[in-house]
Amino acid sequence: MAPSRNADQVETFIDRMAHALREDEQKGARPPFERRKLRTIMADCGKRGSAGVLAAVEARLTEAGIYTEPKLADSGLRLDDWVWFSTGPFPPDSAFFPRETDLQRFVQACLGSGAFRNLELYKVKGQASGREFRLPDGRRIDLLCQERTKSGTGALVVIELKREHERGTVEQVMSYMDALKQLYPSRAVRAIIVSGREDQVASVRLGQVTGYDIRWLCYDVTFNELSKSS
Repeated sequence: MAPSRNADQVETFIDRMAHALREDEQKGARPPFERRKLRTIMADCGKRGSAGVLAAVEARLTEAGIYTEPKLADSGLRLDDWVWFSTGPFPPDSAFFPRETDLQRFVQACLGSGAFRNLELYKVKGQASGREFRLPDGRRIDLLCQERTKSGTGALVVIELKREHERGTVEQVMSYMDALKQLYPSRAVRAIIVSGREDQVASVRLGQVTGYDIRWLCYDVTFNELSKSS
């Protein structure tokens, strides 16, 4: 019996995903990541999103060495939700902020501790704080901070937040830094990028940058069960 048209579409989708992941790896991404909305996945596979169908597509992806996060058959997954693909298993029980504003509030709450120990929000006349700091051209910096030093205020620090990694982030941050150096020529300027996924392509790009002090931090939120009721 000849394979059904839907089966052909599933195999075509898997072949295209494998090709996209190989291209990411050739560009330096290790491990490579791709993402698609569930709605797009189902349309490409020519299927409706029933639990059985999703589980079957997931099984074929696994056979092809492609892993997803979350699982396609996850009962809470909706058509407009993003699904991540990679060539290796995702870390267990990892959690990511559903919205960038949630990550922004979290990092702001962490100022003064940990990786942000000596930082505080920058305050300037006419603006409430360094949150969503507006540049003269209208662009907004997620968080603009300044270093606290014994001799007074230190460098200005751009904090750029990415719930998930995005291409072009390094160049975006560099342009923010250039704008700040024009606004405050007497202040040193550095930057911190915070994202929920590691991006090896961006890491390679960042290693090629000179004349800019930029760090990239990848956050990881996990929940460990300590006890359970009997």
